[in-house]
Amino acid sequence: YLQGIQDPMSVPDGDPFKGKDKNLYRNSWLWPKLARRLTKGSPDHVSNWQRPVEVDKNECAAILEALKAKGAEDKLPAVCK
Repeated sequence: YLQGIQDPMSVPDGDPFKGKDKNLYRNSWLWPKLARRLTKGSPDHVSNWQRPVEVDKNECAAILEALKAKGAEDKLPAVCK
């Protein structure tokens, strides 16, 4: 049944439960393992899919130069200020 399935969500490698979901029991009548795996504390939860942007000083300098060329220095991202 599980042969040939390459989806890591359906057939995870190792222990799929991370953080507090590893020990906390969550009841779900439909898919109990999926309910435990997809709580907000899990890195696989939808709310954790988009991570905040990380910008270093070199990238900030390049962004500032590009904005200066267009005359829009006031639109510099808050991360670079």
